Amino acid sequence: MNTFRIARPEDIPAMTAIIAETFEEYGWIFVMEDELPDFVAYPAAYEHTPNRLYAMRDGSGAVIGSIALKVGDDGAYLSRVYLKRTERGRGLGKVMVRFILDVARDSGHDHVHLWTDTRFTTAHGLYEGMGFVRQAAIRSLHDTNNSFEFRYDLDLAFRK
Repeated sequence: MNTFRIARPEDIPAMTAIIAETFEEYGWIFVMEDELPDFVAYPAAYEHTPNRLYAMRDGSGAVIGSIALKVGDDGAYLSRVYLKRTERGRGLGKVMVRFILDVARDSGHDHVHLWTDTRFTTAHGLYEGMGFVRQAAIRSLHDTNNSFEFRYDLDLAFRK
């Protein structure tokens, strides 16, 4: 059975490995300090803030995914949505997103958004299938991997 818990500092290496593996799949360059500044500065990013990072664990307790709900100037947003490659294709991405949407609702948010790399086409299908709406906005990260991201929005008031 898969479970979620607030990520602890000792979960960061396993979550980092999952994200680094995804970068490797796409042939991207991964530098933790550039790509995961919130993991590098975990206490400042997540402790005593409205931001929440969760580790998804399998039945043995191994970390198999990460997902965060963060709050910024633009409101609540999903972040760090990554699932271990061997766990994909079994509906666990949807489980993770449903979980974090419940966290958002329970935290009083009626709207969430996310930014996702334009190359993550499988993720786009997941988000769209869950009611997220792709916006016209595309942003460039001006990074080593030449990343561009789509914005997706979801009104939680109508999603239960």
